[in-house]
Amino acid sequence: MKGEGPTQIRLNIKSADQLAAYKETENKLKLEPLKKLALHKVNVLLCEQLLDANLKDRLVADGVFALERVDKKDTEAVAKATGARIVGQFSELAEEDLGLADELYIDQIGLEKTVTIQGCGGTTFMLRGTTSQSIDELEGAIRSSLTVLKLLGDDSRVLPGGGATETEMAQELKQYAKSFAGREQVAIEFFADALMECPRCLAENYGLNPVDTLIELGNRHANGFCNCGVAERGCEDNVCLEPARVKRSIIRRAYEVSALMLRIDELLISKEIAKFHKK
Repeated sequence: MKGEGPTQIRLNIKSADQLAAYKETENKLKLEPLKKLALHKVNVLLCEQLLDANLKDRLVADGVFALERVDKKDTEAVAKATGARIVGQFSELAEEDLGLADELYIDQIGLEKTVTIQGCGGTTFMLRGTTSQSIDELEGAIRSSLTVLKLLGDDSRVLPGGGATETEMAQELKQYAKSFAGREQVAIEFFADALMECPRCLAENYGLNPVDTLIELGNRHANGFCNCGVAERGCEDNVCLEPARVKRSIIRRAYEVSALMLRIDELLISKEIAKFHKK
């Protein structure tokens, strides 16, 4: 469309002096915006585009560490961590657009060079693995760990892990079920048995005999060792700690699913569809 796209310029150069003057003026115009960097004492520059060779030389001479062709996501992450703001041109740069960090250094991991910025408001995890699945597992583990830390920051209460909480609840539910004489007793006992699937799965994952482990775990809890859970070597006290908020959420969801299944009062059986054969 008219008025859009690159500007068409026609030069009428008739001598070598005119060409030299043109190039000199062009370099001055390119280097003019760099005065703002010196004015604001900028020593690190991240650019998403390619930098001109003359600009690179001038930045090196001015003591400015410049990176070109930086990915947009990395630029946004650095801006968020350092408190800087992304600008489109040097002429738009103002003092409030600058970010702050304590240190920048270059390192090398394998065959790739890395640039690390320290002393700002962000943290980067560098994950390395032989397959994409292993990296996904590491990323999931880090996300889970950060979620647990956040939950502990909101509610610092913890409960014994390793199936200790589920075992203690199962024993109390079985005692509570005896106070009912109808079908409620069966439902409560089945709910208690469902809770014991947690320590059973832990025992199988550790390579232990699940039957012997559950018997030992039940005896320990019956004798008052309510913090006893399943560990690598068997049943031990204070195996690990879990956020009370997470444990309460899991049990509440299990209860909601069980209640939803008990509300199903009609069984639908699909009849066999009649088969028609062509003659």
